[in-house]
Parts: sequence; structure tokens; C-alpha cells
Amino acid sequence: MLVAIDAVGIRMGGGATLLAEFLRSLPEVRPEWEWLVFLLPRNCREFDEPPARDGVRIETISAGNSAVGRLWWLYRELPRRLDAARASALLAFANVASPRSSVPQVGYVHQLLAFKTDLTRPASFRTMLRRRGLRHLIVRGARASSFVVVQTGDMRRRLETAAPELRDRIRTIPGCVPEVELHARIREEKQALIDGASWPRLLYVAHPAEHKNHPRLIQAMPEIVRRHPSATLLVTLEPDGPDAIADQGYLQGVRRAASENGVDDHIVWLGTLSQAEVRYALRQCTLALFPSLDESFGLPLAEAISEMCPLAASSLPFARDVAGKAAVYFDPLDADSISRCVANLLETPEQLNLLKQEARVRRVRFQSHNVADQIATVLQAAVDQEKNSHAQVG
Repeated sequence: MLVAIDAVGIRMGGGATLLAEFLRSLPEVRPEWEWLVFLLPRNCREFDEPPARDGVRIETISAGNSAVGRLWWLYRELPRRLDAARASALLAFANVASPRSSVPQVGYVHQLLAFKTDLTRPASFRTMLRRRGLRHLIVRGARASSFVVVQTGDMRRRLETAAPELRDRIRTIPGCVPEVELHARIREEKQALIDGASWPRLLYVAHPAEHKNHPRLIQAMPEIVRRHPSATLLVTLEPDGPDAIADQGYLQGVRRAASENGVDDHIVWLGTLSQAEVRYALRQCTLALFPSLDESFGLPLAEAISEMCPLAASSLPFARDVAGKAAVYFDPLDADSISRCVANLLETPEQLNLLKQEARVRRVRFQSHNVADQIATVLQAAVDQEKNSHAQVG
């Protein structure tokens, strides 16, 4: 069976990380299948070509780099390519499935923007139009799909609200945590920053973005430091590095919050970390924090659980879906709630140990082979459903 994966539209971030892991694990759980992967050219994305694997062929699609080109790809060229390749099924990984797929397809929806609930400020009219347009394309492609995969119950509810008729076709499969080589290199400068931080160490893994809610977390630090004077907050931000150009306003706001709250000396700016360095940081920290206001999944939650690092997170549906009993929760819009939750947890060793035990049980669901097997099962079900439909008509 030849399965095509449409990843045209994936450029960076969590989607790129998840795609790379799927391209490693899917051929391992279904070695008898062949895989045809459609990607944007290298100069249009921020991740490298996936490593060569037996049974996996990659084609780059230049035309999909624009809004018009993406529509042309979905409506015209993708169905033609599928026919030419004699594909058996399509995994529409880049959120928007083809309304005219010539083979059974499974849509994979992990784009939060189209279903976003903005807790920080009202969206602009332009943003609302953009979200509405994207939601229309996602729903239209989903209606043409045999099944639609989402990563959390929260995303399922959002999609069902937008298109109730899809309810029976939606499958909830969590994202996976990338596997890291046991002896993967940790840069000396990053290890020094992590190991040099005073205890207790609090870690927040997130890129600079409004919904990541860094300023509110920093507002909570004075009370945490009052109760735990040596506490240190480690953040994966680099306000004086390359990211400062693209995210200057946000990063300046984070630094200003640190200065205004008098906690500059209690913050370690880690900058961008590799997957191996994130996992190392989690093993070396007392507590992982995740005050984000909205996510389609929240990979750092699953990474913390996989490393059995105690976790304190936003009391929002997406976080509860991912972490369950492996986290304690706070109101992400209330700095006092954050500080109370964190300080109390640091003072309760038995609760920290209980969170580790819960994580040990829960982390199995985020292992890449388990997730890949579930995805492959849904793809097979789409093909079988199509065959049964044709048999009944015949």
C-alpha cells in the first residue's frame, strides 16, 4: 500500500517537529507500506530534509508556497499526483485536506488559529477574517475526508462546534514526543546555564508569542521568590539574540516585566534549545511550568511528562487533556494563582513525587510508536471503508 503525506504548508514549529517524528516512526510501524511525502522546497521552510529511509520518497512542491498556489495544489495538482502515483490513501498533514482527493484521505488538524479562543485581547477584524477563511478551508477538506484526526478533546470540541456533522468521523490521537538519542550532544554553554541555576529550578519551554503568557508568569515570580528566595525561572527565550529581531516587541515586554517586578536576577535566558537540550533541562529542573493561554496540543506538556518532571499548568481544557493527573493547575490570567500553586507545590515533596508517579504511567501515550500505530490504523480504516463502499455498490 502506498500512502501519500501532504505536508505542503508545514514550514516550522511544532508541525515540523511532529512531521519529522512521523516520517521516522510510521515506516517503522508499517514497514510493508510505501510512503510518498509532499513538502515545500527547502528555501520555503525552516527545517531540513528528513533523513532518507527505505520505502519513503519525497517530492518538493514549489507552487504551494503562496495562498493561491496552495489552493491550486489542493484542488488540482494533488489529486493528479495521487492518481499518477497510484496512491492508496492520503494523510493530509498540513491541516487543510483536499476537497477533491482521488483516494481515501485522513485529515490531520493541528492548526489552532482557525479555532482560537483569544484570552489576551479581542481579535482584530482582519484576524477574524483570516481565521474564518482558514476554518472554512479546514472544514471543507474535513468533509471530504474519511476521518479527521485531532490531538486533544479540546480540539475535537472546537471542530465539532464548527462542523457538527463531522462528529462521527473525528478521532482523537495525542501528539508524540520526539525520540532523542541517549548520547545526543548538549552544548556546553547551554549545559552551563542550566546547571548553574540555583534551586529550585522552574522551567518554561516556549517560543516568544503573545499567547505563551510569559509576562504573567514573571508577575508571579516575586511571591515565589519571597517564599523560596533562591528560586530561578529558566525560559527558552533569548532577548538579545536572533529571535529578538522578529519578536522584538514581545521580548522587550518580557524583559520589562522582569525589571519592573525586580526578578532579573532570578531569570535565566536559555535561548533556543535542541530537543536533547530540552529533555536535559527537564531532568535537571524541579518543576516545569506551562502558563500558555491556548494550544492545539502543547508539546512541552508531553515532554515534561515523558521526563517525569513535575508539572504546573494552565487550568484550561487543552492542558488537562494532555496532562491529566500528571499536573497541578492554576488560573493563567491570575499571577496570584500561579504563585500560590507553584510555591505550595515546592513546599510539598509528597505532591511532587505523586506527579512523577502519574507521569510514569501517562507518558506511554506520547511514545512515537504508539501514536504512529494509531495513525496507521486510521489510514487503514479509511482504505477499508472505501473498499466496503465500492463492494456494496457493486
